[in-house]
Amino acid sequence: MSPHTRRGRRALFIAIVLLASLGAFAATSYVVWRLRVENIDRQLEAAALSARSFEDHLTQSFSAIERSLVHAAEGDKRASSLTQFLRHAPYLRSIALVGRDGRIAVSTDRRNLGARPPLSEFLPRTTGPLEDLRTGSFTNGRDFHDGSPQAGSGYIPVSIDVRRGEAHWQTVVASVNPDYFLNFYGSHIAPEDGTVELLRYDGRLLLSTDEQAIPGESDGNGGLIARLADAEAGRLQETLPDGRTVLTAYRASRAYPFVLVVRMDRDRLLAGWRLEAIHTVSIVAAAFLSTLALAILYFVRFERLARDQERDQARQRIAAIAFESQEGMVVTDDQARILQVNKAFTRMTGYSAEEAIGVSMNILKSGVHDADFYRGIRTSLAKAGTWAGEIINRHKDGTLHPHFVTITAVCNDEGEVTHFVSAQTDITERKRAEIDLRIAAAAFQSREGMCVTDATGVILRVNRAFTKVTGYSAEEAVGQTPRILRSGRHDKAFYEDMWRSIEATGSWEGEIWNRRKCGELFPEWLTITAVRDDAGTVTHYVATLTDITQRKEAEYEIRNLAFYDPLTRLPNRRLLLERLKHALSAITRSEHGGALLFIDLDNFKTLNDTYGHDMGDLLLQRVAERLAGCVREADTVARLGGDEFVVLLEDLSGTPQDAALQAKTVGEKILEALNRPYPLADHEYHSTPSIGITLFSGPHNLSDDLMKRADLALYGAKAAGRNTLRFFDPAMQAAVTARASLEADLRKGLQQGEFVLHYQPQIDDSGTISGTEALVRWQHPSLGLVPPAAFIPLAEETSLILPLGQWVLETACRQLAAWATMPGRAHLSVSVNVSVRQFRQPDFVAQVLAVLEHTGALPGRLQLELTESLLLDDVEEVIDKMEALRARGVSFALDDFGTGYSSLSYLRRLPLDQLKIDKSFVTDIIGNTNDAVISRTIVALAHSLGLAVIAEGVETTEQKQFLALQGCRSYQGFLLSAPLPLAELETLLDQAADTA
Repeated sequence: MSPHTRRGRRALFIAIVLLASLGAFAATSYVVWRLRVENIDRQLEAAALSARSFEDHLTQSFSAIERSLVHAAEGDKRASSLTQFLRHAPYLRSIALVGRDGRIAVSTDRRNLGARPPLSEFLPRTTGPLEDLRTGSFTNGRDFHDGSPQAGSGYIPVSIDVRRGEAHWQTVVASVNPDYFLNFYGSHIAPEDGTVELLRYDGRLLLSTDEQAIPGESDGNGGLIARLADAEAGRLQETLPDGRTVLTAYRASRAYPFVLVVRMDRDRLLAGWRLEAIHTVSIVAAAFLSTLALAILYFVRFERLARDQERDQARQRIAAIAFESQEGMVVTDDQARILQVNKAFTRMTGYSAEEAIGVSMNILKSGVHDADFYRGIRTSLAKAGTWAGEIINRHKDGTLHPHFVTITAVCNDEGEVTHFVSAQTDITERKRAEIDLRIAAAAFQSREGMCVTDATGVILRVNRAFTKVTGYSAEEAVGQTPRILRSGRHDKAFYEDMWRSIEATGSWEGEIWNRRKCGELFPEWLTITAVRDDAGTVTHYVATLTDITQRKEAEYEIRNLAFYDPLTRLPNRRLLLERLKHALSAITRSEHGGALLFIDLDNFKTLNDTYGHDMGDLLLQRVAERLAGCVREADTVARLGGDEFVVLLEDLSGTPQDAALQAKTVGEKILEALNRPYPLADHEYHSTPSIGITLFSGPHNLSDDLMKRADLALYGAKAAGRNTLRFFDPAMQAAVTARASLEADLRKGLQQGEFVLHYQPQIDDSGTISGTEALVRWQHPSLGLVPPAAFIPLAEETSLILPLGQWVLETACRQLAAWATMPGRAHLSVSVNVSVRQFRQPDFVAQVLAVLEHTGALPGRLQLELTESLLLDDVEEVIDKMEALRARGVSFALDDFGTGYSSLSYLRRLPLDQLKIDKSFVTDIIGNTNDAVISRTIVALAHSLGLAVIAEGVETTEQKQFLALQGCRSYQGFLLSAPLPLAELETLLDQAADTA
């Protein structure tokens, strides 16, 4: 069959399909259109019915309004009479009678009186009385008296003139509630389906169910009012200003100047039509596509039979092709489906003839080539009828193989391609050899230097990297031996070991120093490999060399960063500890000693704060230089950080006395050097050091212990006034250890409740116990009862005084609360000592008040004892806190008065209640005139300031009598009673009560 016949048959089939498609499309479109038109007509009819129903309701409502107004005009003109009509009219807000001056004279809402309704604007317009109901525009506000938009939703004013006699008319007005009608319309038409509007004849909007509409404005669509001239009712489609298309039905009232408009959203109403249209189109499309598919299947089958007939004829034309070639041969149809293969093809691809025939040549695709590659093959075959080239194919086992392929197109008598014949040659081995050659060439031109010698070591070839590293060109190097690179840094034994390794293992690699052509020495990483023939004889040597100069420099820099301080270039802590460990090991093997000096710059922070950190860094560099000049080269000067330096002295005398003298000499030299002025930029700065020294010898020393000892010695130097040196004293370690142990026990004691309160009675001059002072004691599990002097200072330093002071306060207040309920105890007060750190807490006042509240203690029975050291800082804050607590009833006593910082001006301002004469003045008050004068002065000062005074430490009757003569009326001391546990105090109180 000719190509012309085949093309004509296909064109006819396509034309028939197109005509059938157009017919089906036209019929379906007409049906869908008719359904839409009918749906719109139905919806318009429904809208018209709704408009008629709403108009009937409107006419009936306004007819009732008109009757109510007429009856109101005929009544007795009293507001109570008008109210009767309003009770049965839910659509009215008020009824009013208008006087001759046009103002409201009587109204159901008294607020309307005096208001002037705009009757001239009511429709229908008139110049005289009119016995028809007239309506005004929508008005903002709740009623005639209110015209503000904020006052309410608005109302519709109406009026009517009623004849009263021959020449007298009564005008009656009412405010119509639009919500009545909106609720009625909204119950019939949902807001999402459409809107209902009420217009006057002049087009002004009276009400609308659309929340966006503005009552009182003119209807934006003036055409609707114009249509009333032709018909009082109608229906139409219209497009609103916002672009929406609506189905509109309007109807004018039969008796009143209103037009009722119903607008329905067309798109929402057509939703049902759309579903029906989609359903119809889907059915038609499914039927059409099914018919079309059957037609195509029939046509394709007819075409296939025709092609099969042509293919049988083509097979006869290619029968002469030789199929027993060593090349893989394959015959395909014009769609590249395999028809015949030879044995060479099955051997090359792994597919048997049965597996290959009938499938596409795509089974050989490797995925290596893109679509453009195969498109080029098809283009060449279409233009030239042949293609030849290399291609990567996939074997049946999944491996990839390169083939050289020649493809020839076979055509029929009409020149149409019916088959393709392909010859394939496996070129895997050839490609592998080419790749090996390229790899070798690329490797030889790598960034590493390469050198090839013969078996005697004569250089045969070098690459460009070799020239770049060594400076020798290829012409200069070829014919020479690698000895031209020797640096002289390695001895003969080094090279002998190298060649022994090459002979034994066939290779050697390692770091070596060589010399460039310019004479510069450089480190390189060298690899030498022996090349042997099949007999195992060495034929060549291949050397690979890499310049590692930059790596060595980087290693050096990394080592500096790891072991040296970047600011001063001195060894850091890590290197110091390594050298100290080495020194301890060396001392173990010898009879020498060593010393460790800790150096700290006094007041270094002042320099940073005054001149900045740049100047501080400059000082540290100068100190490092001077320290290095004070020691031997074998000694170590290190910087630990900040302004702390360490000097490690080695090879000192093995005798402790001599070693100490040597270390002291170096320390004094350092003191002298660091005391010299420092020229820092434009400033001359003076700095002093403090030095702590510890000695070491023998194997029993540990690095950490030595560092701690030197640090303790440094603190000893600082405690001695700075700018001096101190040696480590074992007593220091014992004190620190004891302090640490005591601190740990103190924390544990707070957790386990080991503290108790003892109470020392306070009596007045009549011998009556008026109060007590709460004194804390520590009931240590192993040390027994520990007095306050042993642990209070430590508690102050470690801030443990805060929880301890809180416990004392709470315990004392609980006891106060308990005494308040006991006969003979309620008058007792309790004095509690408060530390400076505790008082300085921002929430101290809140803490005290909280304790008083949850314990139930009376604030007037609690006295807080403060010391004079509290007055050293921020006296105003102290006064504020004292006044806040004093306002709640808490009293204050100044403890140990006269022993510390005293200022009469502050004393006068402090809200104190009592002064306490310190025990140190009372002890020698009889035999020491000064103590007697001081005690007398304190009593007089207290009396002049209106303060009570109490003496503590009263131990003899003579002391008590002397104080009484001076006017002191309260006492505390061992003469009366020592501090007692609670149980013993209770016994004492009972005895005192029995005596009284």
